[in-house]
Amino acid sequence: NLGTKLVLIGKKSPERSYKSTKNIFVFEDAPYSLVKEAFSRCRFAVVPSVMPDPCPTVAFEAMASKKAIVASAIGGLTDIVVDGKTGVLVPPNDPLSLKNALEKLCNDDGLATEMGENAHQRFMQNFSADAMVPRIETLYKSLL
Repeated sequence: NLGTKLVLIGKKSPERSYKSTKNIFVFEDAPYSLVKEAFSRCRFAVVPSVMPDPCPTVAFEAMASKKAIVASAIGGLTDIVVDGKTGVLVPPNDPLSLKNALEKLCNDDGLATEMGENAHQRFMQNFSADAMVPRIETLYKSLL
């Protein structure tokens, strides 16, 4: 979709340098308020990880914001994102699969919205404080 803008938000890295262009906006070391604003305005989130992060917080933030996720099938993302229901999982380091997944959600707003609703429901049921605290308390009690 030619009208689509890509917003990249991440930590500044000495190994990589990214520049904003007409349709690509780069924000390095952005304040959390900007991250929240970006989630409120985006169509979906993209987490193209190449390292197996066991608990990628950005996925939870996207789900809490009712956003579908296009993510690498690596690390904790495979436990968080349900492929085809809350987002799309792609092999890490596979630009063509990533492109196809991005096009799929860019070209189908209804699907992106449905997956975002499913993601939010999954977040609330499994990963929110209301869902997690009782499970942690039960675990601690069982250890006593």
